[in-house]
Amino acid sequence: MDALVAVRFLRFGGIAAASLLTCAPMLLARRPRTPLRVLCISAFEYLARLNGRRLHRTERIALGCACDFGALRNDFYDQRELNRPSYRKLRCRLRQIAPRAATLRYIRELRRMERDRPACGPDGFSEPHAVVEYRTRVLEVSLSWLQAISLRSLEPRLFQGLVALVGLVQLVDDLIDWKDDWACRRPTYVTAFLRQWAHPPSAGVTHIRFRANRFRHLLVAATGRRPELVPLMLAGGMVWLMAIGLMRIRFGE
Repeated sequence: MDALVAVRFLRFGGIAAASLLTCAPMLLARRPRTPLRVLCISAFEYLARLNGRRLHRTERIALGCACDFGALRNDFYDQRELNRPSYRKLRCRLRQIAPRAATLRYIRELRRMERDRPACGPDGFSEPHAVVEYRTRVLEVSLSWLQAISLRSLEPRLFQGLVALVGLVQLVDDLIDWKDDWACRRPTYVTAFLRQWAHPPSAGVTHIRFRANRFRHLLVAATGRRPELVPLMLAGGMVWLMAIGLMRIRFGE
């Protein structure tokens, strides 16, 4: 039995490695713009392969365009600035290669959430947990859109596991950019717990660490006893270690 389990783990590890290698050339392509987005696309590639199919090249390109498109819209809501040529080019490309209804739903839902995004006061965000809820909801809406583009149906528990994995990735990104985010008063998993002195108190760092641990626990719970999902859990574990290390570097915790 142990040998059989080991063989299954090796098989799924091979599928995960093949998914990463398939998406690796995107690191040198124009889209998507960052390695973290390529990691997200690799996760969808892996989930597709578990069902005996691969993402078509057009689907991977569509996912890359969607990630960059989402980043542009995020920049607009954060800074009220928009790279219009890039936006029009991406919008046109998505009309050609992504489900139109899913894209329109994403734009509509994101616009509604951004209208009610938490506002930052003179001393920081008065309701940090509202910021966390807002940030996580944006991830859920974005991943629902990417799921529609990948033509892959995910059970609710697995979808929440994917949200947790991407949430960890987002937390790492927020830790890296926290000073710039704070200067612009953007609502993130980190700035939610900052105060006017632009450094989180010990309680704030505890909340940030709790969020990282929470994402990791959700991912572990989603994988359960399913060996095919262990590669996603391992990837989440590595990202979690990055988050904990960054907290110690940034805040001396």
